[in-house]
Amino acid sequence: MSNVNLFGQKPEYFIIQSEMIAKHCKSRRINFTSCNTIKETQVKIKELVCRSQNNGELKKLGLGNIGSLQKLDIPGVLGKISNLEIINPAGFKANIAETDTTFLQTNYDKWVEKLQESIMSDIYITGAQAVTLKGEIFSSDNVGNQICGIIFGPRKVIIIVGKNSIYENLDTALKKNRSLSSVIVYGAMEGYKDRIHLILVNEELKPMDDLIKADNNSGELCR
Repeated sequence: MSNVNLFGQKPEYFIIQSEMIAKHCKSRRINFTSCNTIKETQVKIKELVCRSQNNGELKKLGLGNIGSLQKLDIPGVLGKISNLEIINPAGFKANIAETDTTFLQTNYDKWVEKLQESIMSDIYITGAQAVTLKGEIFSSDNVGNQICGIIFGPRKVIIIVGKNSIYENLDTALKKNRSLSSVIVYGAMEGYKDRIHLILVNEELKPMDDLIKADNNSGELCR
């Protein structure tokens, strides 16, 4: 298998990649699901959220990586769940999927407050820049809110990654993904084996969405 290029366009490659990642995620105490379509992914996300809610664990849900979640319309999928407060820093409402960029331009301080609130929610849904065939999850962003939400705070974390963000190893992933802050998730600690759930989607998802471009010479981006 090591001599086979698993990053071509053949449909069976995603199946093989998923099986390899699933095997390593199990040893890392990370729950894993692969989905073939956007619709299947939406159903799985709602299932995971409702399951946590029924267990009495969920009251607040925070959203992170807008680039991935926008195509999946997470606010629209989860917006009708009763007794669920959705913390959405991007400012778009539960019944629409498009990002309200005006909100970010005119309410920056409020946006930062929402970032802080979202990472301390009961469950956190975000994306990641990369997942390797060994189940290592690489996440980076220039603010650091997504990293905080993944490694500390929420009791449940759902990380959604598209097939375009699968890499053979960390070296390859790090070469193609650089940011001001980053974290590599190798696994969950003992006693927290149900905290992180990785969903791999057989669709191309944007690994990061640039929401605000800082007006300075360095070209720094705020996300």
